[in-house]
Amino acid sequence: MVNSMETFGVPAGLLSKTEFLDYKTPITKVLPLLDGRYPAVVITKNGEYFGVVDSRAVYRSSHVLRLDKDMYAGDFALRAPVLTPASSFEDAVNGFYSARTRALPYVNGKKIIGVLDRKSLLSAALSLKALDGTRVGEVMSTPVLAIDAATPLASANALMRENKVNRLIVLQGGSFAGLLTKYDILHRYTIPKERLPEMKAAVHSPAQVPVSSVMERSAKTIDEGESLAEATKLMVRSGISSLVAMSGKRPVGVLTVTDIIESLVVKGRREMANVFVSGLDNETMEYGGEMMQRAKEFVKKVGRLSGAEIGYMAITVKRIKTRSYELHARVGFASKGMITEHASGYLLDQTFEKLLGLVRKAILKRKERFVSVRKLTPTGIDE
Repeated sequence: MVNSMETFGVPAGLLSKTEFLDYKTPITKVLPLLDGRYPAVVITKNGEYFGVVDSRAVYRSSHVLRLDKDMYAGDFALRAPVLTPASSFEDAVNGFYSARTRALPYVNGKKIIGVLDRKSLLSAALSLKALDGTRVGEVMSTPVLAIDAATPLASANALMRENKVNRLIVLQGGSFAGLLTKYDILHRYTIPKERLPEMKAAVHSPAQVPVSSVMERSAKTIDEGESLAEATKLMVRSGISSLVAMSGKRPVGVLTVTDIIESLVVKGRREMANVFVSGLDNETMEYGGEMMQRAKEFVKKVGRLSGAEIGYMAITVKRIKTRSYELHARVGFASKGMITEHASGYLLDQTFEKLLGLVRKAILKRKERFVSVRKLTPTGIDE
C-alpha cells in the first residue's frame, strides 16, 4: 500500500470525460452539460486552454436567478492548474484547494485528455489512508445558519449571498428538517433571460416558493464524532458534496468536500506552519512572506484574546478582473470546528487587513455548538 502523498502519482485511470467549448459559447448552452453529465467543462480560446467552468463557478458569479444569453462561458471560466502524469497526489490536493473547482484538467504531452474530479480525489485519499485519525467535528464548518421551512426562497437566496455561504440548515417546528443548497436554487430556478416571459407566472417566482418545496428532505447526516474517513466514504458512495453534522438530534455543523480537501492540505503542511497562503500569482508572490508573518502574529494575538487555540489559518487569494482581489480565510480550531470569512477590494494589503479584521470579530464572537436560527420574511429578518 502506498502511504506517501508525495510519491503517489495521479494515474490516467482516475480521469473523467469532459467537453471542450470555445470561450464565446453562451453560458446557457453550458448549464445542461453541468447538470450531472460532466463535473466541469474545459474552455478554450484561440485553440488554447483558457480555464474550466463548473456549477460552482456559475453560482459564485450569479447574484440573480437569471442568466443572459449574451453571457459567455469564458466569463465564468477559472484558470485552474493542470495535472500531468508526473503530478503527485499532493499536487492534486493543492490544485483543488487553490482553484476550488469540481475538476482539474489532466494534460498528457500538450493535450488535455480528461479531468480529475473531486470524487476520484477523495477515493484516492481513502486508499492512501490519508484521512485516518481525524474526526468530523475537527474539520466541519461551524457555526451553521438555519432558516424556517416556510421562508420564501428569494429571502433564503439573499441570506446566502449576504453571508457568502452555499448551504442553509432548514428547521421545521424547531427540529432539523432538511438542507438547502445554492445549487438546489439554481438548478430549479436559474433560467435563460430569453425564456423569462413564459416563466412569469407566480408559481415560478422564487419570492412565492417556500424553502420546504426545494430543500433536500433526505439530506444525509453524520455524527460529529464519526471518523472523517467514514464520512468521506458516505459522500463518495452517495455522490454528494456535503453532510450535516449532528450532536444527537441537533445540527452543529456542515462537512463539505472543501473541508475534507483542506484537512489534507493542513495535514501535509502542518510541520511547516499553521498559517497557509495560496493563490498568489507572479505579481503578488512577493507579498507572500509578509502576509504569512502578519497572519502568524494575528493568530497568536487573537488566540490569546479569545482563549481558543487556533489549529491553523488558511488564506486564499483570488484576483478578479485583474484589478481587484477576493480573499477567503478559513480558521480551524484545535478543539473542533472552523469559521470562514471573505473580503474583497482593489488593494491587496488593505483587503488583507480587512479580512483579518473580519476573522478577529468572528473568532471573538464564536460560541461552541452555536446554531444561528433566523426566520426570514420577504421584508426583513426576525431573530
